[in-house]
Amino acid sequence: MYLMEFLNDITVASIIPTRKACVNDALNTLNVSQAKVIVELGPGNGVFTKRLLQIAPADCRVIAIEMNKNLASELRSAISDSRLEVIEQSASDLGQILIERKIQSVDFIISGIPFSLMSKIDKRNLCVEAARFLSVKGTLVIYQARFPGGQFLVEKTIRPWFQVKRSRAMMFNLPPLYVLEAKLRTTLSV
Repeated sequence: MYLMEFLNDITVASIIPTRKACVNDALNTLNVSQAKVIVELGPGNGVFTKRLLQIAPADCRVIAIEMNKNLASELRSAISDSRLEVIEQSASDLGQILIERKIQSVDFIISGIPFSLMSKIDKRNLCVEAARFLSVKGTLVIYQARFPGGQFLVEKTIRPWFQVKRSRAMMFNLPPLYVLEAKLRTTLSV
């Protein structure tokens, strides 16, 4: 199914889901033990979602925003957990989605959406909304397919709102990934 969605939908970033070992590696530096709200952007079929639900506290809400209707449907079918809400909408609607749910602050935002395929305005709007709702101690995690210059472009995009604290490559995935962990800037340079 993943391959078909990749071929039919430009917003699907990969031909296959991320390997579980890479998911574990990407999330193992996060301390989600006190998290109340985690947002996942572009969860696909839920490999990160499943791991987040395993490590998140029992009272933590996990909001998964997936705009591909087939992947959103598969995710709803695959995971039965009352903490999870799958929303079939664009990640650029992040602010509206959180306001509708009366969520004022998010502890973690995990993003697998392909920044390279987003318009400049959508990237900017997403960063503005992420910065608006991410708690002061929160973390933005972005994982992307690794291609020449890609990491630099993502870092440049988020720089006015976020400071990259950790960056690492995950070569044992198809395609290889890089993962960025970022914190809110204390002074925004928008």
